[in-house]
Amino acid sequence: MKIVILFAVFFVCRIFQNIFTKRTSGLVNGRTQLLTYTSYQYLLCMLLSLPAFLSAKAAFPTTPALIWAVIGGIAMFSSSMCCLMALKSGVLFILTTLFSSISIMIPNTASIFLFSEKMSIAQWIASAALIYSAYLLLGCSKEAYKSFSFKSILFLIGIFLAEGFTMLSSKAYAAYAPNADAAFYTSFAFGTSFLLTGLMSFLDIRKTKAAFSSVMNKKLYLSGFVLSSMLFIIMYLSTIAAGLVPAVILYSVVSGGSLILSLLTARIFFKEPVTQKNTIGLAIAIIALIVINTMTA
Repeated sequence: MKIVILFAVFFVCRIFQNIFTKRTSGLVNGRTQLLTYTSYQYLLCMLLSLPAFLSAKAAFPTTPALIWAVIGGIAMFSSSMCCLMALKSGVLFILTTLFSSISIMIPNTASIFLFSEKMSIAQWIASAALIYSAYLLLGCSKEAYKSFSFKSILFLIGIFLAEGFTMLSSKAYAAYAPNADAAFYTSFAFGTSFLLTGLMSFLDIRKTKAAFSSVMNKKLYLSGFVLSSMLFIIMYLSTIAAGLVPAVILYSVVSGGSLILSLLTARIFFKEPVTQKNTIGLAIAIIALIVINTMTA
């Protein structure tokens, strides 16, 4: 019952995250503003973690667990940078989302060797089907690949690895510190991300000599607060869930469910059309998630 409640709250937060991300996407322009806006969100996430961190009565996490939390922060920073550079090199945003989605294979596979988790043949097949459904749900076309270059491929691989290690880090933290509060993980992970992204933002502002007031405005402060709150809750709940269910179930449900919600949010709130390819992808994703959750090893 606990895991059902966690997933329910997680997906409600994901809906709000999708809505605010969509509505504020046009407010952020240029490298400097994106770096500053991202570092602002990581800062808020770290600050939101502090009350839970300071009030936690659980045992302090082990050194390996804290190292994995820092790795998670570095991975989040790396993902942000790779995404920024990929978009700058002409890669469509839809492809960065696709590579982020298929990165679930990293924690799913690594958990077999690191944490002795098992995957049935049916779950392997369903995981592959889920990745294909992501391709259909995102509506990728041949046009998306026209801007491909060796550099853009490297950035997409970077997104795949960074997103995968972000998920793996929360799983490893839960494994190495089963009695520690998830707030320790979020504090160290978001703190690391903020320090790295904030440094990049500072150097960029200094280089461009842009006034900070011109980089951030009231709308960005407000939307950043909402998105940070949702991101903190999502990461906090994901870390708790990592200690309750196998990686293949957790990250498949999180990734597949998030893609489905993105499609539904776009259709319901923004009246975006749903193609036949999207519908087929939706059906495959639902079937794949059912198989992953029921046909366990």
